[in-house]
Amino acid sequence: MLQFFKDLNVAQKIGLITILMVIPMVTAAFSLVRRGIEDTDFARKKLVGIEYLMSVRPLMKTLQNHRHTANALLNGDASAREHLASITAESDIAISELEAVQAKAGILGTAEPLNKVKQDWQRLKTRVFQVQVDESFTQHTELIEEVLTLMIRVGDVSNLQIDNELDTNYLVGPIVKDVPQVIEDISILRGRGACYATTTCLSEAQRVELAGYEGRLAAARRDVDRDIQNALDLNPELEGKLLPLLDQSNADELVFMNLVKRRLLSTGNIDISADEYSSAGTKAIDSQFKVYDGAAQELRGRLEKRIGKLRR
Repeated sequence: MLQFFKDLNVAQKIGLITILMVIPMVTAAFSLVRRGIEDTDFARKKLVGIEYLMSVRPLMKTLQNHRHTANALLNGDASAREHLASITAESDIAISELEAVQAKAGILGTAEPLNKVKQDWQRLKTRVFQVQVDESFTQHTELIEEVLTLMIRVGDVSNLQIDNELDTNYLVGPIVKDVPQVIEDISILRGRGACYATTTCLSEAQRVELAGYEGRLAAARRDVDRDIQNALDLNPELEGKLLPLLDQSNADELVFMNLVKRRLLSTGNIDISADEYSSAGTKAIDSQFKVYDGAAQELRGRLEKRIGKLRR
């Protein structure tokens, strides 16, 4: 090799040295380009995931409302029948719209669980008048649990759960899992409590059941408060956008939970109407959805900005 180099003239030697110097530079440049493309694709997949989750949200809400309304109807409230038909139609639309998002997004591993949600929903809605109130509530809750599991699945396969960027990391948990769980726990307490409010007192089993959901809600709430506060600490500009929503949701939840504790769990004589109780629960749920929407929109905006920077 040394002799070969000695046999070259000056121009050839310069050319060879130049080539040897350029090769690592070109390789490094290609590596940077490839890494940029990979990072862009990685972030884009996260964006697909957040869009999908925002499309699951209406389905979660309509199914929870369907459970609550079916619960009221089966518990003797005849006026809920017309409302139930309307919510059933809304749930059908929510599933159809989510199927359209699924077809467009093509997120690996979500088509099958979404199809199961659809099948179970079809079966549930056709039997809504054929079951007792407790069985209906259980079937609805199991279906909603499938939806919550689907949301976690989306977080996994879309890379949302794998986020090393602190400015978005703390918004992922509340959107994928924690806020939906808070909403579901409040929704269960709303439904069960409204049913029990039609009686004069709670059985011991009913007290234990409500206390269990109360404890689970408190744990999920702590997770939401922690993560959103961490997000605010890292992004002070979010304070004006998310903190008012969080404060209002906490206030509405506190009002509702005081009703649960004082007028259901801690009384020997229930003196609250199902309508008053349900209204407080619905207000708390709506406030939680506003937190969810606000956090999801902020996460989506930050992912869009990240993709824009990577494309430059």
